[in-house]
Amino acid sequence: MISACSGGVAQRFQFITQSGGYYSIKNVSSGLCLDVTDASTSNGALIKQWSCSSGSYQQFLVEDTGGGTVKLTARHSGLVIDVIGGGTSNGTGLHQWGWGGSTNQTFKLVASGTAGGGEDPCAISLSDKPDGFAAQAGGTTGGGNATPIQVTTASQLKQYLEDGQARVLHIMNDLDFRTAARTVSGCEKKASCDSQGKSIKEFRVSSTCNSDEVTATRTRNETTINVKSNKTVIGMGDGATLYGASFNLGNQENLIFRNLDIRDVNPGLIEAGDGFTITSSKHVWIDHCSISLISDGYLDVGTTASETSVHPDYITLSWTYINGRNPYQCGGQHSFVNFANNAKMTWHHNWYDNSSGRNPKLGGALMQAHLYNNYWLNTSYFCVTAAENAQARVESNYFENASKPHWLQAPGAIAIDSGNVYTGKSTSTSRDVGGSVFSVPYSYTKDSGTAARDRIKACAGPRRIQ
Repeated sequence: MISACSGGVAQRFQFITQSGGYYSIKNVSSGLCLDVTDASTSNGALIKQWSCSSGSYQQFLVEDTGGGTVKLTARHSGLVIDVIGGGTSNGTGLHQWGWGGSTNQTFKLVASGTAGGGEDPCAISLSDKPDGFAAQAGGTTGGGNATPIQVTTASQLKQYLEDGQARVLHIMNDLDFRTAARTVSGCEKKASCDSQGKSIKEFRVSSTCNSDEVTATRTRNETTINVKSNKTVIGMGDGATLYGASFNLGNQENLIFRNLDIRDVNPGLIEAGDGFTITSSKHVWIDHCSISLISDGYLDVGTTASETSVHPDYITLSWTYINGRNPYQCGGQHSFVNFANNAKMTWHHNWYDNSSGRNPKLGGALMQAHLYNNYWLNTSYFCVTAAENAQARVESNYFENASKPHWLQAPGAIAIDSGNVYTGKSTSTSRDVGGSVFSVPYSYTKDSGTAARDRIKACAGPRRIQ
């Protein structure tokens, strides 16, 4: 929709170059791209924002129409973005329509910062430091004072992350790690989505199938990057999108990942790659990232069966947007978002958007989870759960229409404060408390639950570096 110009981040867009002179148009605030609904080629199809993809229905040709204005033509349909009915009021929507040369089909592009918005309140700085558990026990410094290297190719990033040297890596553009399709064997079953009145075929990568599954083959195309210790990775500008990259941080330490949009790791398969695998890793800070369309865990934090004595520790996840939408799963929501086991870990100012389960799922007697100022929206199964003697402190968060905000599975433990906000179905499902919970060993400042939600909606995910 249109609204009076304010110069705020919600009205700023990044034009990302595609082939043939076309651009995808990414909103700076949400990190989502302009999208023609259902890839329609008809007049009147609404323009919305949606998770960025390579689809032609998210690509637009920018053509000069004279007088400092342009028209934006959708690649797949040849129709232009059009203000519905030529409306001039706040809230009027956008759709696509055949070009007629009218003023409601032309737009003026103004460089960010010249529209009266002033300094971006959501911008981040290269000098920002980690907080929470990642700042404890000596802190997390990543590549430290290593000379920054500008990375422009996927092969460069993989090479530098997998070598044994301290590195500070500045990613200058989007990178595609997806390989040619590789055949993989696994197990397929028909899953009933009763609430949607339909069924889907789930495919799990495994060499052993259950009685309700049949052996089948599919293809996968991710690249696993085996990250070594002492690395800082930052997406420059307004952030960098990494397609098909699965980061394995196993048994490493002192790692920082910031301002990255990580997506498209085999979303149609199960157990075919995580966003981040943090196995027995220590001192990790993931900040201002966006994660979507992942096969397995967006972030899986824990130990291997053979390394139960070596556990992950001193981890912070902050200001990160978790997009749980997955059209390949029942209900269109991802079920295996975030698992954490036997770790000291802080979550703050993160957005779990339209996911199903594990947001996060906590386990293990050494698990100390501090979750403050986070936002859950439309969670269908559960938000936070503590089991297997895990401890969770849940403070001043916002739960909007989210099932089981904090679910205690004995012998876990959950403590809350009075600042949590519950709306919609969050008021009537599990809001459990009980058991003995750790004391937070660091200082921190909490927003109110409502203020946290508003700040998260405006500022979570990749932002402009200033």
